[in-house]
This record gives sequence, C-alpha cells and structure tokens, in this order.
Amino acid sequence: MATVKKRGQSYQFRVYCGYNSDGKQIEKTKTWKPPEGWTERRAEKEAQRLAALFEEQVRSGGLVGGNIKFSDFSQYWLRTYAEPNLKPKTVSRYKQLLVRINQNLGHLPISKIHPGNLLEFHQSLAEDSQKNTTYRCKVNLKKKIKEKNFTQAAFCQRAGISQTTLQNLFHGENISGKTAEAVCQAMESPIPTIFSPATPDNKLSPTTIRHHHRLISDILGDAVKWQYIPYNPCGRIKAPKAGKSEISYLDDDQAKHLLSLLQKETGIYRRAISLLLLTGLRRGELLGLEWRDIDFETKTIQVLRTSQYLPGRGVFTETPKTKASKRIISVSGKVLKLLQEQFLWQKLQANRLKKNWTNNGRVIVSENGEPMNPDRLTQWFGKFIRRTDLPQIHLHSLRHTYASLCIANGAPLTAVAAQLGHSTVATTETIYAHAIRSAQLAVAVKMDILFDDIL
Repeated sequence: MATVKKRGQSYQFRVYCGYNSDGKQIEKTKTWKPPEGWTERRAEKEAQRLAALFEEQVRSGGLVGGNIKFSDFSQYWLRTYAEPNLKPKTVSRYKQLLVRINQNLGHLPISKIHPGNLLEFHQSLAEDSQKNTTYRCKVNLKKKIKEKNFTQAAFCQRAGISQTTLQNLFHGENISGKTAEAVCQAMESPIPTIFSPATPDNKLSPTTIRHHHRLISDILGDAVKWQYIPYNPCGRIKAPKAGKSEISYLDDDQAKHLLSLLQKETGIYRRAISLLLLTGLRRGELLGLEWRDIDFETKTIQVLRTSQYLPGRGVFTETPKTKASKRIISVSGKVLKLLQEQFLWQKLQANRLKKNWTNNGRVIVSENGEPMNPDRLTQWFGKFIRRTDLPQIHLHSLRHTYASLCIANGAPLTAVAAQLGHSTVATTETIYAHAIRSAQLAVAVKMDILFDDIL
C-alpha cells in the first residue's frame, strides 16, 4: 500500500514493487504540492487519492522510471530504437538536433517536462543564432598574402592554420568563424574586409525548429509506449509551423545554358552533373548506380541503392530513401551517350592506372575508381555555379529542374512521379505546384489561340 508523508508544503508518495536482481526492494516515489489556498484537510484528502492512483500506475507497470533525465533517456532511445531501425544519415541528423535539445531540456526528468518547458524551448530556438556560422573569402587572399610579403607557409604559421585550410580558402570554400578570425588577425584586418557570411541570416528556420519539436515528440511518445511516463506533453501544445520552402530550379533557357557551360568542364564532373539534370536522380542515387543497373537496349536504369557519406564512416551504400524510390526509370538517348562516354573513360583510366585502379562496378567514381564522396560533387557544383551567371542554385535544384521541365512540356504527373520515385502523385503535385500552374496557363493560352479567329 502507498505511504503518504508530508514534507513541508508538499506530500511524498512511496510505493514498493518487488525486488531487483541484487535482492534490494524497488521503491517508486512521487512528490505533489497542493495549490495555494487549499485547506490542510482538503490537501490530505487529495493526497490520499493521488497516492492510490500512483500505486495503481506503478503496480500496472504504468510508470517504469519517469525520473530518468531526458538526456539519459534520449541516449537510451538512440541506442535501443533509432540506431537499429533508422538510416545512419537520419540517426546522425537526430544526434545533431539533440545537442540543442539536451542543452535546454536534458537536465529535466522526462516525467517533469511540461508544455511550458517546450514553449520556452521553441522561443529560445527562434531567437538562437547558429554558433557554427561559416564565412567565405570575398577577396583574392593569395594576392593579399603576397602583398604582405608572407610566404604561404609563414602565413599559415602566423595564423595557426594548416596548408590544406589555406588552399580551401583560395578555392572559395566555406570556413568556420574561428578560422576566419585567425586569418584576419594574421592579416591585421577586420573580418568584414576579407570575409562575408556564407549564410547572411543565420537564425534557425521555422522548419528546423519544427524538426526539433518533432524529435522531442517522437522520443517522449516512445517513453509513453514503453510506460515510462503517462502522457506526451508535446501533444498538449501546437507544433511550430513549418516555413514555406521555395524550391529553386532553372527554366528551359537556363538549363540549356547550364549544359552549354558544362561542356568546358572536366569530364568526370561534366558527365555527373549532366546526368543529374537529364534523369532527375537524387545525388546519392546517381553515385550508387552500377553498370549492371543500366540496360542500353531497353533504355532503362534500375535505382536499387544510394551512396552516402558520414564523417568517421566514410562512403557507404544504403537502401533508397523509400520503397517507391527503388524503381526503374526510362532515359533518353543523350543519357545513354553520356553513360557510354563514362564507360570509355573508366576503361582508359583502368588501363592507365593498372593496379592502382579500383574496379567496384560503380558508374560515377573518383579518378582511381573508388566510390566518389557525395559531398565532393556538391562542393564542386557550388564552386561552378558561383563562377557562372546562372542563379545560385544547389545540386538538388537539378532534380527540381528536371521535374519542372517535364511537367511544363506536358508529361503526365503519374509518369513524373514514377520517374522521381515519389510514393504518390500527391507528393509530386505538392512539390511542383508552380510547374502545374504554368502548364495550366499554357493550356489556357492555347485555347485562346485556337479560337482567336472567331472570338
């Protein structure tokens, strides 16, 4: 039977429920404080009722360990659920989100987290600026170092950076704020004169805030299922609204211009970027393609795997994003020509490198035949776009461009959804509403032209 003991203004409930493996008696406790203004008699009566309810919950297994801190439970959740069941990239993203979550909520027992804590956390995220703001060099740093009469080695020593970091700066890659500060101190110049923020508005987006909330809800939802806590506090507040994301894509003239500019680039990148634009494949899907997936006779490609990268693990192979992502797509003659060119290049490379060539059956590979790091392709494309007059799109924009052009040119939505690997046509309709509206307008214009001589 539950015992009730008054401690100051509060009441403590204690229930014993068996023995652990060491033979020690297991006890569960809970503290309750009556609202201000209650009489002692009313408080004692309510305490007896709550103690009985607490005992019933403990006996039925309803409360296993609500006193466990959120930070400890989240690690347990990652170990027992997320890592065995979710994709490595997803788990990695969750671990990143949990850094902020645990900084704010990690010290709280999961049974003590209430809606107010969550609302305060949402507010702190909305006001929070990312501490890992990156910067991009906006001047000719190599020339500036020379003007200061430094050798590159001497400058690296003065700034406390590596030669590799300096070369990355020369090639326009983003660096951390700490590195930017070190470089500017060595140059005796303020940061704004040499660097510009890679992301001018570095506050967390509404969508990112929503992702934090959703992860907390998933973790605490499982805590309810596993009988650690009686309810999920996330269900008692409104989830943050996700921001409306504008997808970036090229129109037909810009897409032609992109292909034209690519003709002057290194073959390994020219072919990879062209294939992304002409097939609508995701980056990982293209890099996961093997020669056995391509049927030159039927002009089809099987999408069966993706290639991904994680620090500490390197490049690895994973299953496609969803069941629908595992698919067969039809390709054009231009795509097949690019693939044949890629096959010939691999053959020549293998003959030239001989034992130093790795034959792994992949279509898009590095110069030595090893699987290409997906981030390498993204970084190259970012540099390429910055030195062109094209809109500042990202690599995934090529997939959006493919889909938009297909719809604009009259391709049925069902066919576009199948090519892209969407689970339903509704997904395609939602993402590419802009292209559908343009196609509808084109139909209206055609009707005007058709009856122009009468009306």
